[in-house]
Amino acid sequence: MHILFVEGFASNGKIKYINVDVQYRNMLEEYKRVYREVVKREEREIFKKHLYSYIVANIIMAGINYTLTPNYYWFIYPLFGWGIGVFFHYLAAIKFIDKTLERRENLAMKELGE
Repeated sequence: MHILFVEGFASNGKIKYINVDVQYRNMLEEYKRVYREVVKREEREIFKKHLYSYIVANIIMAGINYTLTPNYYWFIYPLFGWGIGVFFHYLAAIKFIDKTLERRENLAMKELGE
């Protein structure tokens, strides 16, 4: 559906029309682009915090392990367990974020009926 809107008169006296549908689509694409960048930036920041806390906590646990029970290395269990979580968080927040955002946009467009 194309909607034409009278913008005013051109210098030659003819009516100037603008295509509102095209402007709407351009604004929508610009909004999507900015939204994607904001979401990506937020997801990267959240992942960085998760990674830093993983590193710091595991260094602390390794220190406690070596200090209190040097004969048994129990810190490797949370290291690997939490590491699996960090790996999947990386996949979701960094590696496959574009696919996730595309899927969200498609669902939103379906809801709008476009």
